[in-house]
Amino acid sequence: MKRILFCIFFAGFAFIGCQNWLDINKDPNNAMVDEVTIGLYLPQSQTRIAALLNNSSNQYFLSHHLTKSGGVGGGFPFLHGLIQAQNSNDWWSEIYRINTNLSIIVDLARDLDCKAYEGIAQILLVHNYNRLVDMFGDVPYTQALGGRELNQPAYDKAQDIYASLLLELDLAIANLTASSTPAQQQLITTYELAKFDVMCKGDINKWIRFANSLKLRMLMRVSGVQNVNAQIAAIADRCLAADEIMFCNPGYLKEANKMSPFYSSFGYSQTNSETTNHRYYRPSRDFVDMLRLNNDPRLRVYVQPRLTIGPDPDKRADYEKWGVADEYYVGIPFGQQDPPLDPRTSSIGLGILGLSGSMNTGPLSNAAIMAGFEVQFFLAEAALNGIISGGDETAQAYYEAGVRAVFKYLDVPLHDNYAFVGYPATYPGIKPPISGTADEAAKAYLLQDNDFCNWNLMTTTGKKMAAIASQKWISLFGINPIEAWCEFRRLDLPEMGRSVQAMTNYNISILLYPQTEFNLNKEVLSVDPDRSPATSLLFWDKENKPVPMAPDYL
Repeated sequence: MKRILFCIFFAGFAFIGCQNWLDINKDPNNAMVDEVTIGLYLPQSQTRIAALLNNSSNQYFLSHHLTKSGGVGGGFPFLHGLIQAQNSNDWWSEIYRINTNLSIIVDLARDLDCKAYEGIAQILLVHNYNRLVDMFGDVPYTQALGGRELNQPAYDKAQDIYASLLLELDLAIANLTASSTPAQQQLITTYELAKFDVMCKGDINKWIRFANSLKLRMLMRVSGVQNVNAQIAAIADRCLAADEIMFCNPGYLKEANKMSPFYSSFGYSQTNSETTNHRYYRPSRDFVDMLRLNNDPRLRVYVQPRLTIGPDPDKRADYEKWGVADEYYVGIPFGQQDPPLDPRTSSIGLGILGLSGSMNTGPLSNAAIMAGFEVQFFLAEAALNGIISGGDETAQAYYEAGVRAVFKYLDVPLHDNYAFVGYPATYPGIKPPISGTADEAAKAYLLQDNDFCNWNLMTTTGKKMAAIASQKWISLFGINPIEAWCEFRRLDLPEMGRSVQAMTNYNISILLYPQTEFNLNKEVLSVDPDRSPATSLLFWDKENKPVPMAPDYL
């Protein structure tokens, strides 16, 4: 009997111990889901969204802003067009992982009856699903976040998802509007929204403007296939202001894995060493020429002059034939397999990397999520095409406001010189800093004797539409290359040739579903056997025109 009681006592003691100090199955460095507060989920999700917008050279291949340099070899499927399913794995999986966290925020917010957190998470979910649809078309949506209970989610039609996302934005705005009551304001304080919201610092009105801006983007995206005039007119004055930027900054540091995402991807390491992406990827000829040939002062911000001018001794380009042997700003023809070596081509600009006066500014710089100048260009198009009232005069006003806002966004790098370890104190041939204000520089640019940028010299609607599209495309460099690609597909503007390596006569129009879907969700994945990155279209993309090869320097 004593032995039995002793065993029971020991077993009970052991059980208590396991629940406390002998719990070896609990990692103190990785909190359990039920221990993470609503506030901790939000900045992590926001920071990952910011990183995803600019962390891949393939995104910049899709947008045509960048191409490979002469200092790197290998296969580049997003340049020659032979995209494989596995090329999409990371984008797809990361967005769905972020969305899982955002859905947890929605659930927690509803449990707490905290309308602000719920509305913010809903907006970010819309942002991410919109991105997925614009890249892939039909995707899992209504069943996407079912977890283990629903691990083979069905695919929803792209146009149905768009319709649902627009309604979801209305619900998000309603939640944010309802958060103004004293009780809701107390919840905002209790759960420290201003501290944990690393995009808007708890500014609810800015979140509402951002939601309307996303709605405008989506409505303009479908405006060529649906009549959405009334919906656009209803929100035209409720979006981000022209010079307003939706930023993310969780407190970036000049440390490994803690720097601003565009800088860390395409700039320099925490020890000021040039990253491989800065060496391996260079501004395209399309991008450089659009700036250089139109006397654009932003050239000094977006592009760094090459360090060696003159003819190319390796004969990879005939610079003399094209009259650019003595030009400091020379881009690489989009997709060229063997371009001139790095000193003879321009590199990514130090200004857009945030390196204005100090190597410490870029790593800490804000990551842009969406800018008000994108709104202005959408509204310029809407006015020009009669979607909203005002006609040509209003279209011009929006167009010029958009350009001025871009210049203002780039105010510091337009004025500053760049000097840091490993490069000359003053680059030879660098375009000089502007002398007046950014607004004055923008106005001078817009008044040039040039029908590329001067609205009053544009004689046709087509020229005006091309100007709007070109200015938007320029402005999205360093902010959102996928958005630039989407607009390029929708408008077929600005006119740019296909890659020199392209295996078809088309630019890329859609992405293939990732290999993980074929491996894990094949039973519900219904793929058109003729689905092609060159000829398959999203519902809002009416046509992918065959285009000539991008011009080269040979």
